[in-house]
Amino acid sequence: MNEEEKVLLVAPSTLKKSIFKTETWTVIVTNKRLLFAKYSQEVFNKEVKERREEAKAEGRNKLGQFFAQASASFTWYTRYNNLPPDEVLKENPENYYLSPQDVINYQLLKGKVYRDSDDITKQDPHQLVINSNRGKFVFTTTSDYGKLQDALNTLFHS
Repeated sequence: MNEEEKVLLVAPSTLKKSIFKTETWTVIVTNKRLLFAKYSQEVFNKEVKERREEAKAEGRNKLGQFFAQASASFTWYTRYNNLPPDEVLKENPENYYLSPQDVINYQLLKGKVYRDSDDITKQDPHQLVINSNRGKFVFTTTSDYGKLQDALNTLFHS
């Protein structure tokens, strides 16, 4: 019996390309593989339009529609929670996946926790380092460390 592929976690991330260049990506952990979706203006515009149309269908006024579409700036990546993995791959020609067999090893490094000058607890982003048969990838994410660790454990150790 073939188990259905399910999204376990969606992690907004940046990919380090060089010393001065990063790109915005979303790391999607499923029960079968890691998917990588590159941010594009086209995808963002589509999400903004969908949110505006949803708000309009819910009967919200122009201001409500504006706030609905503005929220896409902060949560556009959540669309991947409900998008079938194969659709994610079709969305952008640069999107790709790695199966557990493609990954030689990975390391999840927790961001440093500290207190700022106002005595407020802050945390640096976490790093996900993946060594694979396609090369080395270093992603930085603010996704919940424990949830990301659990999703990776499910994928690689189940």
